[in-house]
Amino acid sequence: MDRIKRISTELLERYPDRFGIDFDENKKLIKEIAIVRSKILRNKIAGYITSRLHREATENKATAIGRSCIIFNKPFASISEILTFLKENAVESKILNPNNILIAINGADSALLCGNDTLVKTGDMVTIVTVVHGGCN
Repeated sequence: MDRIKRISTELLERYPDRFGIDFDENKKLIKEIAIVRSKILRNKIAGYITSRLHREATENKATAIGRSCIIFNKPFASISEILTFLKENAVESKILNPNNILIAINGADSALLCGNDTLVKTGDMVTIVTVVHGGCN
């Protein structure tokens, strides 16, 4: 086992609930809990931990992001309830920022219906599109 993997595994075993899938947060945590004299080594350890936890989260969680179809087993639900469900099952829930998504129910924009209070029933087609836009420099 190489040095990066060994140190990372040891840190994950000692502090299983403190690490996450954010590289910068993991890097700060390593700086707090371990003595790593080399910035490069600390970054490699943080990178290994981050990629390992991200991979495990992706494998273990039924992620909704990127899927063409999700089964939501309720006869009725509001858009708010559906978004909450998706955020709870997403690896990267920040992608579902309500300010950057368009939601259509059976092809109709939910903003023109009742917004997040719009009720969806069994058989309705809900389409969620993330808005990608740039800013000016």
